[in-house]
Amino acid sequence: MYKESETLELKREINSNICKEIIAFANTKGGTIYIGYDDDGNLVGLKNAKEELDKLSNLISDNIAPNLTFNVSMEIIEELGLDTIIVKVLKGTNRPYYLKSKGITPEGVYIRLGATNRMATRDEIVKMIMEDSNVKFEDNISKEQNLSFNYLERIFKEKNIILNKVKMKNMGFLNEKDLYTNLAYIVSDQNNFPIKIAVYKGDSKVEFLDKKELDNMSVFEQLDEVLKFLKLVIKIPAKIVGMERVESPEYDFEVIRESLLNCIIHRDYSIYGSTLINIYENSIEIVNQGGLISGLTIESIKKGNSASRNPRLASLFHRLGLVEAYGSGIPRIFAKYEYQEQKPIIESIGESFFIRFPKLEYEEFTNNELNILFDYARKNGKITRENVEDLFGCSKTSAIRKLNSYVEKEMLKKVDVGKNTYYEIYNK
Repeated sequence: MYKESETLELKREINSNICKEIIAFANTKGGTIYIGYDDDGNLVGLKNAKEELDKLSNLISDNIAPNLTFNVSMEIIEELGLDTIIVKVLKGTNRPYYLKSKGITPEGVYIRLGATNRMATRDEIVKMIMEDSNVKFEDNISKEQNLSFNYLERIFKEKNIILNKVKMKNMGFLNEKDLYTNLAYIVSDQNNFPIKIAVYKGDSKVEFLDKKELDNMSVFEQLDEVLKFLKLVIKIPAKIVGMERVESPEYDFEVIRESLLNCIIHRDYSIYGSTLINIYENSIEIVNQGGLISGLTIESIKKGNSASRNPRLASLFHRLGLVEAYGSGIPRIFAKYEYQEQKPIIESIGESFFIRFPKLEYEEFTNNELNILFDYARKNGKITRENVEDLFGCSKTSAIRKLNSYVEKEMLKKVDVGKNTYYEIYNK
Protein backbone atom coordinates (compact mmCIF):
# COMPACT_ATOMS: atom_id res chain seq x y z
CA MET A 1 0.00 0.00 0.00
CA TYR A 2 1.35 3.41 -0.98
CA LYS A 3 1.13 6.65 1.01
CA GLU A 4 1.31 10.16 -0.40
CA SER A 5 4.44 12.14 0.44
CA GLU A 6 6.65 14.92 -0.87
CA THR A 7 7.69 12.70 -3.79
CA LEU A 8 4.64 10.45 -4.22
CA GLU A 9 1.10 11.22 -5.41
CA LEU A 10 -1.87 8.83 -5.72
CA LYS A 11 -4.69 9.28 -8.27
CA ARG A 12 -7.75 7.20 -8.96
CA GLU A 13 -7.91 8.49 -12.55
CA ILE A 14 -6.47 11.13 -14.84
CA ASN A 15 -8.03 14.58 -14.55
CA SER A 16 -7.07 18.18 -15.33
CA ASN A 17 -5.23 18.59 -11.99
CA ILE A 18 -2.55 16.10 -13.00
CA CYS A 19 -0.72 18.80 -14.97
CA LYS A 20 -0.40 20.86 -11.78
CA GLU A 21 0.99 17.82 -9.97
CA ILE A 22 3.55 17.11 -12.70
CA ILE A 23 4.58 20.79 -12.70
CA ALA A 24 4.94 20.75 -8.90
CA PHE A 25 7.23 17.71 -9.00
CA ALA A 26 9.32 19.13 -11.85
CA ASN A 27 9.73 22.43 -9.99
CA THR A 28 10.66 20.83 -6.65
CA LYS A 29 12.43 17.49 -6.14
CA GLY A 30 10.79 15.29 -8.73
CA GLY A 31 8.42 12.46 -7.81
CA THR A 32 6.19 9.60 -8.86
CA ILE A 33 2.45 9.55 -9.59
CA TYR A 34 0.60 6.24 -9.25
CA ILE A 35 -2.64 6.31 -11.29
CA GLY A 36 -5.22 3.66 -10.46
CA TYR A 37 -5.11 3.99 -6.64
CA ASP A 38 -7.50 5.69 -4.23
CA ASP A 39 -6.42 8.26 -1.62
CA ASP A 40 -5.79 5.51 0.94
CA GLY A 41 -3.36 3.73 -1.36
CA ASN A 42 -5.73 0.91 -2.30
CA LEU A 43 -5.46 -0.51 -5.83
CA VAL A 44 -8.54 0.21 -7.96
CA GLY A 45 -7.09 -0.08 -11.47
CA LEU A 46 -7.95 1.63 -14.77
CA LYS A 47 -10.58 0.50 -17.28
CA ASN A 48 -8.57 1.45 -20.38
CA ALA A 49 -4.97 2.15 -19.40
CA LYS A 50 -3.73 2.54 -22.99
CA GLU A 51 -6.33 5.21 -23.74
CA GLU A 52 -5.53 6.97 -20.46
CA LEU A 53 -1.81 6.90 -21.25
CA ASP A 54 -2.39 8.62 -24.61
CA LYS A 55 -4.67 11.16 -22.92
CA LEU A 56 -1.98 11.96 -20.35
CA SER A 57 0.72 12.36 -22.99
CA ASN A 58 -1.46 14.90 -24.82
CA LEU A 59 -2.29 16.79 -21.61
CA ILE A 60 1.41 17.23 -20.81
CA SER A 61 2.27 18.32 -24.34
CA ASP A 62 -0.65 20.74 -24.69
CA ASN A 63 -0.66 22.32 -21.22
CA ILE A 64 2.87 22.43 -19.76
CA ALA A 65 5.83 24.63 -20.70
CA PRO A 66 8.77 24.45 -21.11
CA ASN A 67 8.91 21.02 -22.78
CA LEU A 68 9.00 18.20 -20.23
CA THR A 69 9.39 15.32 -22.68
CA PHE A 70 12.78 14.23 -21.34
CA ASN A 71 11.78 14.67 -17.69
CA VAL A 72 8.66 12.50 -17.65
CA SER A 73 8.39 8.74 -18.20
CA MET A 74 5.12 6.80 -18.23
CA GLU A 75 4.34 3.10 -18.33
CA ILE A 76 1.45 0.73 -17.79
CA ILE A 77 1.97 -1.76 -14.96
CA GLU A 78 -0.28 -4.74 -14.24
CA GLU A 79 -0.81 -5.47 -10.56
CA LEU A 80 -3.16 -8.18 -9.22
CA GLY A 81 -4.80 -8.37 -12.64
CA LEU A 82 -5.50 -4.62 -12.79
CA ASP A 83 -3.79 -2.03 -15.00
CA THR A 84 -2.20 1.06 -13.48
CA ILE A 85 -0.02 3.83 -14.85
CA ILE A 86 3.21 4.96 -13.18
CA VAL A 87 4.41 8.45 -14.05
CA LYS A 88 7.96 9.36 -13.01
CA VAL A 89 8.87 13.04 -13.03
CA LEU A 90 12.45 14.26 -12.72
CA LYS A 91 13.32 17.63 -11.24
CA GLY A 92 13.66 19.95 -14.22
CA THR A 93 16.66 22.02 -15.22
CA ASN A 94 14.68 24.73 -17.03
CA ARG A 95 12.42 25.92 -14.23
CA PRO A 96 9.91 27.28 -13.60
CA TYR A 97 7.54 24.90 -15.37
CA TYR A 98 4.05 26.31 -15.70
CA LEU A 99 0.58 25.97 -17.21
CA LYS A 100 0.63 27.49 -20.69
CA SER A 101 -2.78 29.05 -20.12
CA LYS A 102 -1.56 30.98 -17.04
CA GLY A 103 2.07 31.73 -17.91
CA ILE A 104 4.87 32.32 -15.40
CA THR A 105 2.59 33.63 -12.67
CA PRO A 106 1.66 32.30 -9.22
CA GLU A 107 -1.53 30.91 -10.83
CA GLY A 108 0.51 28.97 -13.38
CA VAL A 109 3.54 27.78 -11.39
CA TYR A 110 3.19 25.04 -8.76
CA ILE A 111 5.57 23.51 -6.22
CA ARG A 112 5.39 20.49 -3.93
CA LEU A 113 5.24 21.03 -0.17
CA GLY A 114 4.85 17.88 1.89
CA ALA A 115 2.11 15.78 0.32
CA THR A 116 0.34 18.73 -1.31
CA ASN A 117 0.81 21.05 -4.27
CA ARG A 118 0.50 24.79 -3.97
CA MET A 119 0.95 27.87 -6.13
CA ALA A 120 4.46 29.32 -6.02
CA THR A 121 4.97 32.82 -4.71
CA ARG A 122 6.58 35.46 -6.91
CA ASP A 123 9.76 35.22 -4.81
CA GLU A 124 9.87 31.45 -5.34
CA ILE A 125 9.43 31.90 -9.09
CA VAL A 126 12.31 34.39 -9.20
CA LYS A 127 14.44 32.00 -7.15
CA MET A 128 13.83 29.14 -9.64
CA ILE A 129 14.74 31.35 -12.58
CA MET A 130 17.96 32.43 -10.89
CA GLU A 131 18.94 28.93 -9.79
CA ASP A 132 18.46 27.36 -13.21
CA SER A 133 20.13 30.24 -15.04
CA ASN A 134 23.14 30.01 -12.68
CA VAL A 135 22.80 33.70 -11.89
CA LYS A 136 23.45 34.42 -8.21
CA PHE A 137 21.31 37.02 -6.47
CA GLU A 138 24.41 38.70 -5.08
CA ASP A 139 25.74 39.30 -8.63
CA ASN A 140 22.62 41.03 -9.95
CA ILE A 141 22.45 44.83 -10.14
CA SER A 142 21.02 46.39 -6.99
CA LYS A 143 17.81 48.38 -7.38
CA GLU A 144 19.30 50.83 -4.88
CA GLN A 145 22.39 52.61 -6.19
CA ASN A 146 22.69 55.36 -3.57
CA LEU A 147 24.73 53.31 -1.10
CA SER A 148 27.16 54.10 1.72
CA PHE A 149 29.57 51.75 3.49
CA ASN A 150 30.47 53.49 6.75
CA TYR A 151 30.19 50.39 8.95
CA LEU A 152 32.03 48.16 6.49
CA GLU A 153 34.80 50.73 6.07
CA ARG A 154 35.30 50.77 9.83
CA ILE A 155 35.74 46.96 9.84
CA PHE A 156 38.12 47.14 6.90
CA LYS A 157 40.14 49.85 8.66
CA GLU A 158 40.50 47.60 11.71
CA LYS A 159 41.92 44.94 9.35
CA ASN A 160 44.22 47.51 7.67
CA ILE A 161 42.34 47.17 4.37
CA ILE A 162 41.43 50.20 2.26
CA LEU A 163 38.02 49.91 0.59
CA ASN A 164 38.62 51.51 -2.80
CA LYS A 165 37.03 51.09 -6.24
CA VAL A 166 39.50 48.40 -7.34
CA LYS A 167 38.79 46.28 -4.28
CA MET A 168 35.05 46.83 -4.71
CA LYS A 169 35.25 45.42 -8.23
CA ASN A 170 37.43 42.49 -7.15
CA MET A 171 35.04 41.60 -4.34
CA GLY A 172 31.96 41.89 -6.55
CA PHE A 173 30.48 45.11 -5.14
CA LEU A 174 30.66 46.74 -8.57
CA ASN A 175 29.93 45.15 -11.94
CA GLU A 176 31.71 45.86 -15.22
CA LYS A 177 29.58 49.00 -15.69
CA ASP A 178 30.46 50.30 -12.22
CA LEU A 179 26.94 49.67 -10.92
CA TYR A 180 26.45 48.38 -7.39
CA THR A 181 25.43 44.73 -7.09
CA ASN A 182 23.09 43.14 -4.56
CA LEU A 183 26.20 42.04 -2.65
CA ALA A 184 27.09 45.70 -2.18
CA TYR A 185 23.53 46.39 -1.03
CA ILE A 186 23.63 43.61 1.59
CA VAL A 187 26.84 44.94 3.18
CA SER A 188 25.86 48.63 2.81
CA ASP A 189 24.37 50.87 5.49
CA GLN A 190 21.09 50.81 3.51
CA ASN A 191 20.60 47.02 3.74
CA ASN A 192 16.91 46.42 4.45
CA PHE A 193 16.72 42.67 5.02
CA PRO A 194 15.49 42.79 8.63
CA ILE A 195 16.49 40.71 11.64
CA LYS A 196 13.74 40.66 14.27
CA ILE A 197 14.37 39.59 17.87
CA ALA A 198 11.56 38.74 20.27
CA VAL A 199 11.75 37.74 23.94
CA TYR A 200 8.93 35.66 25.43
CA LYS A 201 7.97 34.60 28.93
CA GLY A 202 7.93 30.82 29.24
CA ASP A 203 8.39 28.47 26.31
CA SER A 204 5.70 29.72 23.94
CA LYS A 205 4.69 32.94 22.19
CA VAL A 206 1.79 33.60 24.56
CA GLU A 207 3.36 36.37 26.66
CA PHE A 208 5.65 38.87 24.97
CA LEU A 209 8.40 40.63 26.99
CA ASP A 210 10.70 42.55 24.66
CA LYS A 211 11.63 43.02 21.01
CA LYS A 212 14.16 44.61 18.70
CA GLU A 213 14.15 45.08 14.92
CA LEU A 214 17.36 45.61 12.98
CA ASP A 215 17.09 47.01 9.48
CA ASN A 216 18.65 49.78 7.36
CA MET A 217 22.10 48.65 8.42
CA SER A 218 24.92 46.50 7.08
CA VAL A 219 24.76 42.77 7.80
CA PHE A 220 27.98 43.28 9.76
CA GLU A 221 26.30 45.81 12.02
CA GLN A 222 23.28 43.51 12.36
CA LEU A 223 25.56 40.73 13.59
CA ASP A 224 27.15 42.99 16.20
CA GLU A 225 23.81 44.43 17.36
CA VAL A 226 22.19 41.00 17.76
CA LEU A 227 25.08 39.78 19.92
CA LYS A 228 24.91 42.93 22.07
CA PHE A 229 21.18 42.47 22.60
CA LEU A 230 21.52 38.79 23.47
CA LYS A 231 24.22 39.54 26.04
CA LEU A 232 21.79 41.91 27.74
CA VAL A 233 18.84 39.50 27.94
CA ILE A 234 20.57 36.15 28.49
CA LYS A 235 21.35 35.39 32.11
CA ILE A 236 24.83 34.41 33.27
CA PRO A 237 24.37 32.91 36.76
CA ALA A 238 27.49 32.80 38.92
CA LYS A 239 28.57 31.43 42.27
CA ILE A 240 31.66 31.70 44.42
CA VAL A 241 33.83 28.57 44.44
CA GLY A 242 36.74 28.92 46.82
CA MET A 243 38.12 32.39 46.10
CA GLU A 244 36.80 32.55 42.52
CA ARG A 245 33.56 33.75 40.91
CA VAL A 246 32.48 30.96 38.55
CA GLU A 247 29.96 31.75 35.80
CA SER A 248 27.52 29.24 34.30
CA PRO A 249 26.16 30.92 31.13
CA GLU A 250 22.79 29.66 29.91
CA TYR A 251 24.06 29.52 26.33
CA ASP A 252 27.41 29.31 24.60
CA PHE A 253 27.86 32.62 22.77
CA GLU A 254 30.21 31.02 20.25
CA VAL A 255 27.40 28.63 19.29
CA ILE A 256 24.97 31.53 18.87
CA ARG A 257 27.53 33.54 16.92
CA GLU A 258 28.19 30.58 14.57
CA SER A 259 24.46 30.26 13.93
CA LEU A 260 24.02 33.96 13.23
CA LEU A 261 26.94 33.88 10.81
CA ASN A 262 25.38 30.90 9.03
CA CYS A 263 22.05 32.72 8.79
CA ILE A 264 23.57 35.90 7.37
CA ILE A 265 25.90 34.16 4.93
CA HIS A 266 23.54 31.45 3.68
CA ARG A 267 20.11 33.11 3.78
CA ASP A 268 18.19 33.40 0.53
CA TYR A 269 18.19 37.13 -0.18
CA SER A 270 16.01 36.64 -3.25
CA ILE A 271 13.13 36.07 -0.79
CA TYR A 272 12.23 39.25 1.04
CA GLY A 273 11.45 38.57 4.67
CA SER A 274 12.84 38.74 8.17
CA THR A 275 15.30 36.50 9.96
CA LEU A 276 13.55 35.76 13.26
CA ILE A 277 15.28 35.19 16.59
CA ASN A 278 12.90 33.99 19.31
CA ILE A 279 14.17 33.83 22.89
CA TYR A 280 12.18 31.60 25.25
CA GLU A 281 12.74 30.66 28.86
CA ASN A 282 14.56 27.43 28.02
CA SER A 283 15.63 27.79 24.40
CA ILE A 284 16.58 30.13 21.57
CA GLU A 285 15.39 29.56 18.01
CA ILE A 286 16.46 31.17 14.75
CA VAL A 287 14.26 31.04 11.65
CA ASN A 288 15.99 32.08 8.44
CA GLN A 289 14.79 32.74 4.88
CA GLY A 290 15.77 29.94 2.48
CA GLY A 291 15.69 26.18 3.04
CA LEU A 292 18.59 23.87 2.34
CA ILE A 293 20.44 24.33 -0.92
CA SER A 294 19.67 21.61 -3.46
CA GLY A 295 21.85 18.55 -2.84
CA LEU A 296 22.30 19.13 0.89
CA THR A 297 20.48 17.33 3.69
CA ILE A 298 20.31 17.93 7.44
CA GLU A 299 22.58 14.94 8.04
CA SER A 300 25.13 16.06 5.46
CA ILE A 301 25.51 19.57 6.92
CA LYS A 302 25.99 18.05 10.38
CA LYS A 303 28.97 16.21 8.90
CA GLY A 304 30.43 19.41 7.49
CA ASN A 305 29.19 19.33 3.89
CA SER A 306 28.42 22.79 2.61
CA ALA A 307 27.39 24.88 -0.36
CA SER A 308 26.72 28.60 -0.50
CA ARG A 309 23.97 30.60 -2.15
CA ASN A 310 26.17 33.64 -1.69
CA PRO A 311 29.78 32.59 -2.36
CA ARG A 312 31.06 36.17 -2.60
CA LEU A 313 29.47 37.08 0.74
CA ALA A 314 30.89 33.91 2.31
CA SER A 315 34.33 34.76 0.91
CA LEU A 316 34.12 38.28 2.36
CA PHE A 317 33.32 37.00 5.86
CA HIS A 318 36.17 34.50 5.53
CA ARG A 319 38.58 37.17 4.33
CA LEU A 320 37.74 39.35 7.34
CA GLY A 321 38.46 36.41 9.67
CA LEU A 322 34.84 36.17 10.89
CA VAL A 323 34.42 32.55 9.79
CA GLU A 324 36.84 29.67 9.68
CA ALA A 325 36.79 26.77 7.19
CA TYR A 326 33.61 26.52 5.12
CA GLY A 327 31.15 23.96 6.46
CA SER A 328 32.70 23.82 9.94
CA GLY A 329 30.01 25.91 11.69
CA ILE A 330 27.27 23.28 12.15
CA PRO A 331 29.65 20.49 13.33
CA ARG A 332 31.16 22.92 15.87
CA ILE A 333 27.69 23.83 17.14
CA PHE A 334 26.84 20.17 17.78
CA ALA A 335 30.26 19.53 19.30
CA LYS A 336 29.43 22.10 22.01
CA TYR A 337 26.41 20.00 22.97
CA GLU A 338 28.25 16.66 22.86
CA TYR A 339 27.71 15.94 26.56
CA GLN A 340 24.37 17.68 26.94
CA GLU A 341 21.22 15.57 27.15
CA GLN A 342 19.23 17.99 24.99
CA LYS A 343 20.72 18.67 21.56
CA PRO A 344 20.10 21.47 19.07
CA ILE A 345 17.26 20.86 16.60
CA ILE A 346 17.69 21.70 12.91
CA GLU A 347 14.90 21.59 10.34
CA SER A 348 14.44 22.77 6.77
CA ILE A 349 10.76 23.53 6.18
CA GLY A 350 9.78 24.82 2.76
CA GLU A 351 11.65 28.08 2.21
CA SER A 352 12.77 28.39 5.85
CA PHE A 353 15.72 27.06 7.83
CA PHE A 354 15.12 26.52 11.55
CA ILE A 355 17.58 25.90 14.41
CA ARG A 356 16.82 25.73 18.13
CA PHE A 357 19.30 25.67 21.01
CA PRO A 358 18.26 24.32 24.40
CA LYS A 359 19.56 26.02 27.52
CA LEU A 360 22.81 24.48 28.76
CA GLU A 361 22.60 22.24 31.79
CA TYR A 362 25.53 21.98 34.16
CA GLU A 363 26.45 18.98 36.27
CA GLU A 364 28.85 20.25 38.86
CA PHE A 365 31.08 19.11 41.68
CA THR A 366 30.39 20.20 45.24
CA ASN A 367 32.93 22.55 46.81
CA ASN A 368 34.42 19.63 48.73
CA GLU A 369 34.69 17.53 45.55
CA LEU A 370 36.33 20.45 43.76
CA ASN A 371 38.97 20.72 46.45
CA ILE A 372 39.67 16.98 46.14
CA LEU A 373 39.78 17.20 42.33
CA PHE A 374 42.16 20.17 42.26
CA ASP A 375 44.40 18.68 44.93
CA TYR A 376 44.66 15.51 42.81
CA ALA A 377 45.34 17.49 39.60
CA ARG A 378 48.04 19.61 41.27
CA LYS A 379 49.74 16.59 42.80
CA ASN A 380 49.70 14.52 39.59
CA GLY A 381 49.89 17.32 37.04
CA LYS A 382 46.61 16.15 35.47
CA ILE A 383 43.39 14.25 36.06
CA THR A 384 41.47 11.87 33.79
CA ARG A 385 37.85 10.91 33.49
CA GLU A 386 38.69 7.49 34.95
CA ASN A 387 40.29 9.22 37.95
CA VAL A 388 37.08 11.18 38.56
CA GLU A 389 34.99 7.99 38.38
CA ASP A 390 37.24 6.34 40.99
CA LEU A 391 37.41 9.40 43.27
CA PHE A 392 33.67 10.13 43.38
CA GLY A 393 32.02 6.87 42.30
CA CYS A 394 30.16 8.53 39.43
CA SER A 395 29.33 7.19 35.97
CA LYS A 396 31.40 7.80 32.86
CA THR A 397 28.79 10.19 31.43
CA SER A 398 28.50 12.14 34.68
CA ALA A 399 32.29 12.42 34.99
CA ILE A 400 32.58 13.78 31.43
CA ARG A 401 29.76 16.29 31.93
CA LYS A 402 31.23 17.57 35.19
CA LEU A 403 34.74 17.89 33.79
CA ASN A 404 33.53 19.67 30.67
CA SER A 405 31.46 22.08 32.76
CA TYR A 406 34.70 23.33 34.29
CA VAL A 407 36.43 23.39 30.93
CA GLU A 408 33.70 25.80 29.75
CA LYS A 409 34.34 27.92 32.86
CA GLU A 410 38.08 27.94 32.14
CA MET A 411 38.95 26.26 35.42
CA LEU A 412 40.19 23.12 33.66
CA LYS A 413 41.93 22.68 30.33
CA LYS A 414 41.08 19.62 28.22
CA VAL A 415 44.02 17.97 26.48
CA ASP A 416 43.17 15.50 23.70
CA VAL A 417 45.87 12.95 22.99
CA GLY A 418 44.02 10.33 20.97
CA LYS A 419 42.23 8.04 23.42
CA ASN A 420 44.27 9.36 26.34
CA THR A 421 42.33 12.52 27.08
CA TYR A 422 43.19 14.27 30.34
CA TYR A 423 42.54 17.57 32.11
CA GLU A 424 44.92 20.12 33.56
CA ILE A 425 44.33 23.07 35.88
CA TYR A 426 43.74 26.11 33.68
CA ASN A 427 46.34 28.81 34.28
CA LYS A 428 44.78 32.19 33.45
